[in-house]
Amino acid sequence: LKNNVCICYQNCRGLKTKLDVLKCNMLNTDVDVIALTETWLNGSILDSEFNCNKIIFRRDRNGQLTGKTQGGGVLLAIKKDFVVTQCDIFDNEIEAICVKIYFDQRTYVYVIVVYFVPSSRLDLYRKFYNCIDAKILDSSCIIVGDFNIRNFVYDVCNEHVCDFKSFLAFNNFIQVNNIRNVN
Repeated sequence: LKNNVCICYQNCRGLKTKLDVLKCNMLNTDVDVIALTETWLNGSILDSEFNCNKIIFRRDRNGQLTGKTQGGGVLLAIKKDFVVTQCDIFDNEIEAICVKIYFDQRTYVYVIVVYFVPSSRLDLYRKFYNCIDAKILDSSCIIVGDFNIRNFVYDVCNEHVCDFKSFLAFNNFIQVNNIRNVN
């Protein structure tokens, strides 16, 4: 098995009406991991409906906890070639999934997909950062998702931006996507 992983990330803004297209894309692409945010799924859609020869991990929005009945949710679909374990490091308030993908017995990478609603509270971001800092320190890690940090500009430092930049620096992470958030 190779020692790298090819990831496709998409904020899909709802999967219920796009399941057929997603299944087709999953079957016809050679990516190792598909990471999705804003799946808008709930218990009415079963993992078996994806029928895509991938291992499905998902966290649908907890309506009782958030008070919202729609939106949110994250999903990881990982090639069955990999040995994968789910890592339950986040509490129910954080819409995130963490898995550990093994290349061999000693080589692995953590892959995390996360979604924050626009205008999320600062303490929720800090909970997420603290989970990473405490549980994944000194390990290879890829985080994909939608942080929805309002007015994010690297040279302007409000509390959300400063915390995010500190989190990246503390963990020696780099941000690959530099598309400005319009929220």
